[in-house]
Amino acid sequence: MTKPRTAALYARFSSDIQKDVSIDDQFALCETYAKREGLKVISRFSDRAKSGSSLFDRDQLLELMIAAKARKYDAILVESLDRLSRDTADLAGLFKKLKFYGVDLLTVNEGQATDLHVGLRGIVGAMYLKDLGDKVRRHHFGRVREGKVMGIVTYGYKSVAGKPGEREIDPDKAAVVRRIFAEYAKGVSPRDIALGLTRDGIASPNGAEAWSQQTFMGGGARGGMIGNRIYIGELTYNKYHTVRDPETGGYCNRANPEGEHSPQRYRTCASSIKACGRPRRRFAEAGRPSGPGRPPPHTGAARRGLITCFPACFAAEPATAT
Repeated sequence: MTKPRTAALYARFSSDIQKDVSIDDQFALCETYAKREGLKVISRFSDRAKSGSSLFDRDQLLELMIAAKARKYDAILVESLDRLSRDTADLAGLFKKLKFYGVDLLTVNEGQATDLHVGLRGIVGAMYLKDLGDKVRRHHFGRVREGKVMGIVTYGYKSVAGKPGEREIDPDKAAVVRRIFAEYAKGVSPRDIALGLTRDGIASPNGAEAWSQQTFMGGGARGGMIGNRIYIGELTYNKYHTVRDPETGGYCNRANPEGEHSPQRYRTCASSIKACGRPRRRFAEAGRPSGPGRPPPHTGAARRGLITCFPACFAAEPATAT
């Protein structure tokens, strides 16, 4: 009697807003296909809320490939090739390894994968990611034009319940921000500010018990809290874009051309800026690149315009930024 061929199933969904039932549905389709083709399913692997744009952080995919290298099954079965990867090079690399291991790659939609399938699906997957990114940016620009705030919630603010894209001042965290700016304006070093907040048991923006001086001064392409112009009522969308290092999987920020920036007034602080009585050109000093006659952006002198007006800015009554 001929020994049945064995197979491992792999499933993936890409977003936190999707549900685990997606994995179950993919497995159900694969099991139906396996039964029809006489395959014996012996293993199941799945990655939840993992993007198909990269192989990094895909622990179950790694386990799948390790088992394939050991020839623990005869074939890998997926709903479609984009469950493995939407990246042209990554998908081709996985297929090349499986061929070397002598493990077939099967899909519910197209049967046994070939070089032609992998090439075409890799191109389609890459085009899908590019198109998806363009549509997300279009949506963001539309909301920015409406006065909404896209991206993470800046420390000192909070989301307005039931109103996506709107922010209001968080009184408790605003008090911490006022303390940071007041101490820095008095000449307290960022390191000592961080030590004081940690000593007083105040949680950092990321929830950690210990504060870091980089929280205030920043690093790399982005500045820290001291140079964040949102605290003087200015918010610019699309100043940076994020890219992923194909070797390490780490993310880094790249500056966008100034012509692509989308400046926005942050009404929560706008009236208080005027009350400070400082010319608006003074605010622009904070965070501006160094040049002749201008101190580097990470010195206190370069940020005095922002610091001088900040306390009044955040002392305003909470108001949504719309």
